Amino acid sequence: MGFDPAAVLTLFEQAVRLHLQGQLISAQALYAQVIQAAPDHAAAHHNLGVALLDNGQYRAAVTSFDCAIALEASNAAMHYNRGNALLALNDARAAIDSYHHALALHPHDAQTLNNLGNAHSAVHQHGVAIDCYNRAIALQPNFAQAYYNRGNAQKDTQLALDALESYDKTIALQPDHAQAFYNQGIVRRSLRQARAAIESYDHALALQPRNASIHCSRGNALNDLKLHSAAIDCYKRAINLQPDYAYAHVQCGNAQLALQQYLAAVHSYTLALSHEPDYEFLQGSLLHAKMQICQWQEVEHQISQLSTQIERGEKSSPTFPMLALVDSLALQHKAAQIWVQHKHPPNATLGPLNSPLKSSKTRIGYYSTDYHQHATAYLMAGVFEAHDKTQFELIGFSWGPITDDPMRQRLLSAFDQFIEVGTQSDAQVAQLSRDMGIDIAIDLKGFSHDARPGIFALRCAPIQINYLGYPATMGAVYMDYIIADKTLIPELDMVHYTEKIIYLPHSYQANDSQRRVADKEIFRLECGLPETGFVFCCFNNSYKITPSVFQAWMRILARVNGSVLWLLQDNPLAVENLRISARNAGIDPRRLVFAPRIAVDQHLARQLHADLCLDTAPYNAHTTASDALWAGVPLLTCMGETFASRVAASLLFALDLPDLVTTHQDAYEACAISLATEPEKLVALRQKLIKNKFDSPLFNTILFTRHLEAAYTTVIDRQHAGLDPAHTCIKSLMLVQ
Repeated sequence: MGFDPAAVLTLFEQAVRLHLQGQLISAQALYAQVIQAAPDHAAAHHNLGVALLDNGQYRAAVTSFDCAIALEASNAAMHYNRGNALLALNDARAAIDSYHHALALHPHDAQTLNNLGNAHSAVHQHGVAIDCYNRAIALQPNFAQAYYNRGNAQKDTQLALDALESYDKTIALQPDHAQAFYNQGIVRRSLRQARAAIESYDHALALQPRNASIHCSRGNALNDLKLHSAAIDCYKRAINLQPDYAYAHVQCGNAQLALQQYLAAVHSYTLALSHEPDYEFLQGSLLHAKMQICQWQEVEHQISQLSTQIERGEKSSPTFPMLALVDSLALQHKAAQIWVQHKHPPNATLGPLNSPLKSSKTRIGYYSTDYHQHATAYLMAGVFEAHDKTQFELIGFSWGPITDDPMRQRLLSAFDQFIEVGTQSDAQVAQLSRDMGIDIAIDLKGFSHDARPGIFALRCAPIQINYLGYPATMGAVYMDYIIADKTLIPELDMVHYTEKIIYLPHSYQANDSQRRVADKEIFRLECGLPETGFVFCCFNNSYKITPSVFQAWMRILARVNGSVLWLLQDNPLAVENLRISARNAGIDPRRLVFAPRIAVDQHLARQLHADLCLDTAPYNAHTTASDALWAGVPLLTCMGETFASRVAASLLFALDLPDLVTTHQDAYEACAISLATEPEKLVALRQKLIKNKFDSPLFNTILFTRHLEAAYTTVIDRQHAGLDPAHTCIKSLMLVQ
C-alpha cells in the first residue's frame, strides 16, 4: 500500500514538536504511526528510541535504535543513543561498543567521549575512563560534567588530589553543582581533612538542603573530629528526611556509642535492622552495644545465630565484638577474614615496596592512637625506653589525641622520632613509612577502637607485625606475624592464624616495671567496701562480663558468706542491670560494689583491699590482669580456646602460679570458693605472687625487651636473606636483674 510522503512528513514533524514539549507518550504514538506508514523511515525509528529512552523504556529504545542503524548505519547519533540506552540497562560493555561506532563516524564529539568514559567507569576500567574524559575536555575545555566524571573516576582509583582538582574545575564552571561539592567533601574526608570536608558539605547543603546523604556525610566528618553530639544532630536530620535510611541510623548509633549512650545506640542499630535486616556487620555491633550495658535478654540465642551466620560466610559482625562473644578460634578467624575481605583488603595503590637496604640500625615503627594515659601505654612505656638504641631506631606514628599528660611526655622522650599522622591519609602514612625506610612496622591496634589497618593494607614496611592491641588473628595476608607465646597459641592452633607466629618465651605481654602504686592509703570504706568480709574483684570492662560468667560469680558469692564482688563502675545502665541480675540469682544486690574510674596509681593502691581477682571469659583481663598481679592480688582464670581467653593464663604461668589457671567453669568456681574459705591457701598464693613478682620474667621489662629485639632481629635477618615469613621461636635469655 502506498503512502503520502507529505502526510508522513507532517506527522513526523508533529511528533517531533510533541517530543520537544516533553509529551513523550503522544510523541511515541505518532512516531509509531510514521513507522507503520513508512517502515524505512530511519529518523522515526531513531526518535522513537530517544523518546523511549527519555521515558525510561530502555530495552524498547535499544530495539528502535537497532532498526534505525539497520537503515542508516553511518549515523553517529544513532550509535551514541544506543550506547546511552545500553548504559542505562547496565550493559556497559555493549554500550562501549556502540560509543566506539559513534566515534568512528564522529571522532571529535566530546559528549560521546564523556559517555564512553562513564561506560568504562561502570566496568571499573577507571584508567581508560580518565583518558576518555581528558580527550573530551581537550575538545571542550568548559565541559563541567566531564571534569566531574573524571573526578569520580580519580576518586575511585584513590587519586584523591587529582580528584579534588577535577571537582574544583567542575565547581568553577558550574557553581551550583551540588554533587561536585558533595564528592569533594568525600575526598577531603578520605584525606582526613574533616574540617574542609564539612565546608564542602555545607556548600552542597546550601544547594540541596533536603538531601539526606549530604547531612549524613557531614555527620561522618563531625564524628572524625570527635564532635559526636553535633554528628548525631546531622544524622537525625538525615533520618527526618528519610526515615528508612538504615546507614544514617547505624552512623547515629556509632556516635552514640562513642558518647557511651549505649541504650540509644542499641535503639539506633535496632531501627537500622528493622529497615535493612541484612545490613552488613551490624548484628555483631548491636550485640556488642548490648553487652556494654549487660543487657542479656536472649543474648545467648543471638550469639548462636551470629555464629551460624559467620560459619556461612555472611557479613554479620566486625571482628572485635567476636572476641568477647565466642570462644572459638575457627569462628574468630572466619569473622576476621570476612571483615578484611570487605573492609580492608590488600591495597596495591602504592605499588610494590622496595625493601630498605640493610643498615647499622633496624628501624622499628610503632603505630598507635594510644600514646597517652591508656592501657597500651602503661604496658609498653618501659619497653620503648629499654630498647637498645645502638641497634634499633624507634619511630612512633601517632594518630590519637594530642594530650599533655605525664605518660605522653614519657613516651615522647622514649622515641628517636615521634610523628603525628592524625591529619594524614592511610596512603600518606604508608608512603611516609616507605620513604623513611621502616624495616618493621608494629601495629599496636589491629582491629580495636580507632585502628587504621588501611596503612598496613597498603604495605608500609617489608615486615608487618600484629602485636598487643588486638588479641586475635587479623585474617589479613599483609600482616606477616603475630607476637604470642606457647600458652596463647599452642602449635596445633597455628592453622587458625593468617599470620606466622613469633613465640616469645614466658609471656607475650610487655610490662613496665616502673609502674607506680600511689603512696596514699585508701581505706575500705572510701571504696564502698564493708569493713570485714572476703572481697572478690573484677575490674574488666562490662562488655567482657557474659551471662554465664556472672552466674558463676553469683554461685560463688552464695557459697562464701559475707563476701562481696567489687566491679568497675563502667556505666550506669550496666550497674543497674548487674544489680537486677544479682537479685534474680538470689543475691542481695548490695553485695555488688562498684568502683569509679580513678587515676591508675590510685587504682593500683586500692586493689590492696581485694582478696581474689575473678577473671572473665572468653575475653580475659589483659592490662587489668597485670594491674591486679602488680598490686599483689591473686588472679583466678578459666582458660579457653582463643588468644583472648588465654592471656591471663599466660601471665600466671610466667609468674609460676599454675594453681590459679583452670580449664572449665566447675573447677573455676570450686577454686574460688576454696581460696575464699581456706585462708591459708590464699595467703600462700599471695606470698608466692609477691616473691615471684620480682623474681619471675613477667615484670622484668629489660629481659622482655631483649626477647622482643631478638624476635625483630630474627625476622629481619630472614627477610634480608630473601626468605618468606615463618613461625619463629625465641629462646629464653638469662634473667637481667
